[in-house]
Amino acid sequence: MKEVLTSLVFALSCLLSVSLLAQKTIPKLEIARGETYVVENRNQLFVDTLIMHDKSTIAFDPSQYGVLEAKAVYIGKRCLITSRGKNGKDGFRNNFGTDGTGGGSLTLTLNFKELDDLTIDTRGGDGGRGVNGKNGRMGSNDFTTAITTTDAAGNTVTKTVTRPGEHGTPGGNATGGGRGGNGGNLMLVYNADDFIPVFNNSNAHNSITILHTAGANGAAGIPGTGGIQSQDGVVIYKNKEPDFAQHGSITLIDVKSETSRQSN
Repeated sequence: MKEVLTSLVFALSCLLSVSLLAQKTIPKLEIARGETYVVENRNQLFVDTLIMHDKSTIAFDPSQYGVLEAKAVYIGKRCLITSRGKNGKDGFRNNFGTDGTGGGSLTLTLNFKELDDLTIDTRGGDGGRGVNGKNGRMGSNDFTTAITTTDAAGNTVTKTVTRPGEHGTPGGNATGGGRGGNGGNLMLVYNADDFIPVFNNSNAHNSITILHTAGANGAAGIPGTGGIQSQDGVVIYKNKEPDFAQHGSITLIDVKSETSRQSN
């Protein structure tokens, strides 16, 4: 197992080294508190020294595979590396909610020198909500009324008659919501000489939280209610009721201990 992991890490290092030849390495990238650095060049970023101050963000384009390699990494509080997909738009008028886009897959090779807490987000975007149907006109029920007439003898006669009500109109149809986007896959190759990173425990020091789930399907609209003796609306879907998207996978490789963990 140790030999396999060693070979895997070596192969990955070679692959990244080849990519590095075609990319410009930034000697030092320092992202100020609360600022966002958008990765542009082929969605790849190679850095000798990476410093992320508190609440800073590195954003990848989720439509492309993203790569980040940093030889010395200093992470402050509540920092974020994200390739999260975009949420779909809510339906308008009679349109359906649009689909969320998939989260981008990432390969991160990080040599941590300092780490407070970092979140890596490859989640898919949520689907947009469908449109509600309009309620139909209520109409009215049958009703009784008294009619007074005079008979042939001149007498006043009062009788009760039933008048038909007015039918309501049907309720309008609602539209379905959009599908959530697939979660992106993450491979994190990491090293930390002076501490042990803690995964998915945001309250701990030296923590890394990984978010990789699929986006939620957008809620369908609510059908309109029909009036008296008229039908309620129904939900109309674009094709059929949408399936659920797939979560991304996670591969963690600790270079120092040569261990690997995978999950879906």
